[in-house]
Amino acid sequence: MGVEVRLQPRRDRPQRPDPPALPRAGAGRSLLDRPRHLVTEELLEPGPPPLITDNGHILLIHNAAAKDADGKLIYRAGQALIDPAKPTEELARLTTPFLVPETPEETEGQVNNVVFVEGLVAWRGEWLLYYGQGDAGVGVLHGRA
Repeated sequence: MGVEVRLQPRRDRPQRPDPPALPRAGAGRSLLDRPRHLVTEELLEPGPPPLITDNGHILLIHNAAAKDADGKLIYRAGQALIDPAKPTEELARLTTPFLVPETPEETEGQVNNVVFVEGLVAWRGEWLLYYGQGDAGVGVLHGRA
C-alpha cells in the first residue's frame, strides 16, 4: 500500500477563493509521493499549513517515519519545495530530516522515537514550530523569521 500526500480542492469555503496561481487538481491527485528511501519508507503525512516563500514557491513541512538499521521505527520531520505553477511536481525535498528524536522527551514516551510537526507561527520576528514529542508532550523550536 502506497503512502502519499494528496492535493484536494476545497469546495466548502465560498467566502475564501483559491489563490489564482494554484490550479485545481482532480480528486486523489498525488502531491507528495513517498519515495523509497531512508526518511519516508514507512510514513509520509502533512505537517503545518504550507508557506509561500519569498520567491513564490510553496514550502511543505511534513512528517515521516522509517526504520533505522536495527529495525526500530523513528518518526522525523522533513521539507519539500513545490512550484505553485506545477503543484504536483516537487522542486526539491530534503533527503535527511531537519528534526529527529534526540531528547529524552522525544526518545521515550507513549510512543518512543517520535517527533511530529503540527504548527508553525510567525510571532515577533521569529518562527515558532510546535511539534509533538514521544506522543506524550509538545515542544517548540524557534528561529528568526
